[in-house]
Amino acid sequence: KKILCNQEIISIYFSRDTLHSFIAQAIDNGFIVTNKYRGEVSFHNLRHFVPLFFTIFFILSICLIPVTLLTIPVLVLWSIYFFILISFGIIQSFRNKNFFYIVLLPIITFSLHLSYGFGSIKGISSLMKSKND
Repeated sequence: KKILCNQEIISIYFSRDTLHSFIAQAIDNGFIVTNKYRGEVSFHNLRHFVPLFFTIFFILSICLIPVTLLTIPVLVLWSIYFFILISFGIIQSFRNKNFFYIVLLPIITFSLHLSYGFGSIKGISSLMKSKND
């Protein structure tokens, strides 16, 4: 495989104006990558399934914490996850001299992971439904 470098190529990043449109885009991205999955194994494809497992773990955590002996390990995993999110928020707030990032970045990152995962669930459901039709 070759990478083509062309200085005439212009790339524009389109950021979303609202959290709602950001979440909608993440859901759509999760849907598209899993709905188009056809069984080819590569790093590109496998990494798109991480949010799916994250979301499934999130749902199972909420459902099973009250009725399982795994409450402590699950809470430890979630504590580590949120500690990392908040740590990156703190680091970025100091780098950018914007202390609102301490709150904003963990919320946006968690929203991205969860939304992409819900889109993945939707995509796999759609893929399974189309195979059954």
